[in-house]
Amino acid sequence: MYTTKCNQLTLPPNLCYVLKLKNYYRHRYQRSHLPLFHYLFQLFTQIFSTHLIRLCNFKWSSFSDSLHTWTNQLWKVAHYFTKSPSSIPPHPNSPGCASLPHPTQAEVLAQQFECSHYLTLNMGTPHYTTTITRFVDRFFCIATPHTSPLQLTNIYEVKWKIFSMKLRSAPGNDRITPLMLCRLSRKTLTHLTHLFNHLLRLGYFPTCWKKAKVVPVPKPNKPGTDPNSYRPFSLLITLRKLFECIIAVRLTSFVNLQHLLPHAHFGFHKKHSTVCQLARITDYISNGYNLHKHTGMVLLDLEKAYSTVWIHGLLYKLIFFKLPTYLLFILKAFLEGHSFTVHLHEMPSSPRGLPQGVVLSTTLFALYISDMPHPPNMQLVLYADDTAILTQSWRTDTILHRLTHATCVLVRYFTSWKIQVNIHKTEAILFTRRRPVPPAPLHFQHTVIPWNAQVQYLGLLLDPKLLFTRHITSITQKATGIFLQIFPLLARDSTLSIPNKITLYKLLIRSMLTYAAPVWSNTSSNYR
Repeated sequence: MYTTKCNQLTLPPNLCYVLKLKNYYRHRYQRSHLPLFHYLFQLFTQIFSTHLIRLCNFKWSSFSDSLHTWTNQLWKVAHYFTKSPSSIPPHPNSPGCASLPHPTQAEVLAQQFECSHYLTLNMGTPHYTTTITRFVDRFFCIATPHTSPLQLTNIYEVKWKIFSMKLRSAPGNDRITPLMLCRLSRKTLTHLTHLFNHLLRLGYFPTCWKKAKVVPVPKPNKPGTDPNSYRPFSLLITLRKLFECIIAVRLTSFVNLQHLLPHAHFGFHKKHSTVCQLARITDYISNGYNLHKHTGMVLLDLEKAYSTVWIHGLLYKLIFFKLPTYLLFILKAFLEGHSFTVHLHEMPSSPRGLPQGVVLSTTLFALYISDMPHPPNMQLVLYADDTAILTQSWRTDTILHRLTHATCVLVRYFTSWKIQVNIHKTEAILFTRRRPVPPAPLHFQHTVIPWNAQVQYLGLLLDPKLLFTRHITSITQKATGIFLQIFPLLARDSTLSIPNKITLYKLLIRSMLTYAAPVWSNTSSNYR
């Protein structure tokens, strides 16, 4: 057997013999330059190329026939066709300078990720910050973890949570995967259950579980030489994620039982999807059209929302919500003392202090902004860290006045609770089917926010008349591009099975075309 060096393809003996004859006559022709040897060299080259193509096609046919939806091979093949490989280029010290070595690049990225955590450290008044901090410290000095009834776990819940985890998710520093936990014996699961129950009783979170391995992932359409163009992707210890899931069940049940999340909040809330939020917005705007009113909308982007949450402020609100004491202590221990190291090309950086990649972060952040003020005559729209405010009136100057007042109220709230708004991503749009006098630009934090012709909210392009023409054009172009990229898999002569072709079409093309279809399909009969 012979293995080629280019693609590690194993050749059968007959094809290996043809390859040897081709190389033999090539050497003979290079020495003698006789036409006979040149003819034989070309003949065996053509024979070898023809049989090699047939062998490659047969290998690909056998591989495509073996693909199934319950394995990750099908998705890896689709990812190969649709995604271009991304690599981290060297970060220069300055334009035109030599690139830095890999350990220094990891330190640069680690410093950037750590600085984003302290972005809102000095916001708010010192007196307010000190008052909140003293109240939280005094509460935890007086209270004890076991003063309230504990909701302990059992072996059945632990086993159910293990099988609910993604089996192929990347492990943390301990190299333990969820697949390994699935194969634990009943005795080991019993010891693991006792460990989790002791942690819940003591209100303790192990320090070794607070260490994360961060891998930088490039953001799309961003310059690779800018450290801000990378998103930290944390690889956490599997036992930590399992324990977080157990805590999340108790926290979510208490939040739902007490109705702590407002009705306007749709982020990571059961039966509150993005389509429901978009339908709520379009219904509000359409009702304004029926009353011949204009609708003004301002989109606010909270910068580094999950990484810059004020921990003492969050604990203060959790105490105000009267969470069980054991949950307060375990969440306090969980939120404090995190560290991470950036791994770049198998070279780690020095440990840094920053909480990243928290399973509970979505629920905790929703509770953190649940008391956001609701100005009068305004419609508040929340989805995770995407915030929008809407108002309606027959006059555009009234809309401008209400939006200006509402943004001032929200800015005071954000400043008090150390939340930073990204001014460069703040947008405003006026929905109307008439031709009113254009209102004056909106002023937000001493910055002029112009009225845009279209905005994108939760993946849907909104235009002033809600025609969704630009959105339909955009998703059609994207779906066509995806179809052309995976055409070798979906073509008529492709050996991929019909069920796999249908699965790829549903997941990669149809899901893109039908996203938010209940929202935009009712605006015109042409879209149905």
